[in-house]
Amino acid sequence: MPHLLSYILLPGHDPDALGIAQHTTANLVVFDFEDLVPDGDKPKARLRVRSWLETEDLDGLAIGVRVNPWKSGLDRIDRSALVDLDLAHVVLPKVKTPSDLSEAKVALSEAGVGEPLIHVIIETPDALEAMADIAHLGPASFLVGAFDLAKALDVKPNPNTTEILGARQSIAAAAAKTGIAAYDMPFIHRTDLTGFEEHLAQAKYLGFTGCSAVNADQATRINEVFASD
Repeated sequence: MPHLLSYILLPGHDPDALGIAQHTTANLVVFDFEDLVPDGDKPKARLRVRSWLETEDLDGLAIGVRVNPWKSGLDRIDRSALVDLDLAHVVLPKVKTPSDLSEAKVALSEAGVGEPLIHVIIETPDALEAMADIAHLGPASFLVGAFDLAKALDVKPNPNTTEILGARQSIAAAAAKTGIAAYDMPFIHRTDLTGFEEHLAQAKYLGFTGCSAVNADQATRINEVFASD
């Protein structure tokens, strides 16, 4: 099965997220329970996303949910909100060790979430060191968690500079070695079209199979770039 080329992350508490999901060209739509959702809005996000998944016409869309970090306590509440939904995709943040991934798989299954494809965000130094072992457990992809990774490495938390270039390259290489997908960080400067094109060219050169989008226009262009030879 060919890799998906683009994904878009949408805050689960935002009522506009459903309309964006239904009209985006991103290959994977991920509703967020984590960083894009303020703590006070997390219960609302869980209720809203569950309602959408149960009642809205999302046929033909690849849908996933980004849960809160494993063993944070919030992840258990997230799982309870997803019971019996048989999700196709789950994005797992703050993974540090292979056991985090294997335990999360068991917990999702026990919660009745099914056997979703799990996308692992690489955003900690521990995860960088353990990528080979994590990849051998069969995640669907690695995602670059640029902001948290930059902070963890004590460099400028600006993913559009070169401070985490080496880390990005190692993430793409680790994914390629085991044949899983790898998605580069988003380009956050929405109006800088030249910079965005340069970012996509660099991501493809580094070996990523796709990229994160921050809006529909970016998703369309990401698909074009990564689908070309």
